[in-house]
Amino acid sequence: MLVDSQLEQVEDLVELYAELKRGPKSAEAIQRFAVVTFHQSYGYEEFIEGIRARSDESGNISYPIEPGIFMRLSQRANADPGHRYAIFIDEINRGNISKIFGELISLIEVDKRAGMPNAMSLQLAYSGDHFSVPANVDIIGAMNTADRLCLSPSLALMDTALRRRFDFVEMMPDLSLLSGAKVKGIELESLLEKLNSRIEALYDREHTLGHAFFMPVKNALDAGDEEAAFKQLKIAFQKKIIPLLQEYFFDDWNKIRLVLADNQKQDDNLQFVIEKTDDLDTLFGNNHGLRHHDQQSTAYELKDFDQEIWNIPQATISFNLSAPADSP
Repeated sequence: MLVDSQLEQVEDLVELYAELKRGPKSAEAIQRFAVVTFHQSYGYEEFIEGIRARSDESGNISYPIEPGIFMRLSQRANADPGHRYAIFIDEINRGNISKIFGELISLIEVDKRAGMPNAMSLQLAYSGDHFSVPANVDIIGAMNTADRLCLSPSLALMDTALRRRFDFVEMMPDLSLLSGAKVKGIELESLLEKLNSRIEALYDREHTLGHAFFMPVKNALDAGDEEAAFKQLKIAFQKKIIPLLQEYFFDDWNKIRLVLADNQKQDDNLQFVIEKTDDLDTLFGNNHGLRHHDQQSTAYELKDFDQEIWNIPQATISFNLSAPADSP
């Protein structure tokens, strides 16, 4: 996550963030924040200011210059210096950041805000107005460094000029949120820890699973409905985690078996991904011309979601298996 100042040290900002999570209490509630999601088509015109086509009742077309979401928030902050304001930018690395921020790159540094010792103002591209970022506006951005299809695909490749203007706070999976949660003998905290340890070993730490995958399970447990919790656990694996592992490992089912600990399960009935071997001579006859070190073909099969294994808690408990230490 990117923050414009240390989140923990700004009490008003913490309260703003809590407000965002809670949502407004009523239609009349005052919100001192704005939320936006960056994408590759998002630009300066939407964020700062731009020309918009407008028509009146007579059908006459005009092209006024209108403020973008950040400009509107800044105008409110200027008129209300006694409170802090914030803009939350989701997927900040998916947009063309230099294009979106424009001259703001020079203005968002804390010491260059309005009223600061090194305050700066610049002339805006469309309106020609002079603009300075208010000191009571915080910019908070969120990004997933595992994304590979973004315009700026990772933290390391983000514009250096922008990087040095933000503090970086890493948000890794929080296992403590699942502490004590157990569904049909399956400890969620231990389960996530094991899965992530294997993913980190086979891939990297950037692709570890977030605790959010299991929060619906915990919420059902907190509501006292263990059957609903187990159903949510099945949904998490069938519709989210296993498809994600397929994406991570490019359908290398052997690695997926390792993550799910199927290679350590002695009972085939507890394996979600089974390994099948076929003799090449049996498949193709003699003189097939295929070269293979053991004359066998290995294939993998994910058991259908309607099979009984998905209803057996012991199969999921087995995710927590650890290989025994070598005998001396």
